[in-house]
Amino acid sequence: MRPAPAVTVQMPADAAWTLASAVLGAVAAGGLGALLASHFEHSRTWAWWATTAAAAIGAWLMPRLVPAGGGRLRWDGAEHWWFSPCADGAGECCGRVAVALDLDGWLLLRFFPSEPAGGRASWLPLRETRLGAAAHGLRAAVYSRRFSPDDQLPRRGPEPE
Repeated sequence: MRPAPAVTVQMPADAAWTLASAVLGAVAAGGLGALLASHFEHSRTWAWWATTAAAAIGAWLMPRLVPAGGGRLRWDGAEHWWFSPCADGAGECCGRVAVALDLDGWLLLRFFPSEPAGGRASWLPLRETRLGAAAHGLRAAVYSRRFSPDDQLPRRGPEPE
């Protein structure tokens, strides 16, 4: 089996991802705020304000914890993934990619840097409509195994001369 060909993808920051993470943060923090407010003997107005404040904090905080992506993802065609900029702001770092969510036209990837200097893992939201022709190559590279010379099948018969 041949490895996937080399592919490079430019990823613009995704406003839909920022909005989705803000809504998710608001719902999660608002739900937690409502749960905590329900355990105290206060007025409903106080519980409403506590829930609203928690939701606002969650909506503000979540996009900062999970940024909207952006940058360049590159598969070298052999065994390494490269992403720039790294989480620590440095140039390009080497690592591995895992598929977190595949919704056919939308991929959520997770990039894990291999060296400690690369920083923490990064979320990479990708819409195939924005990738154009590189979408097929990226999908092939993400789902294919790494190539190793040990993976080749043994030859049958005598060696050719």
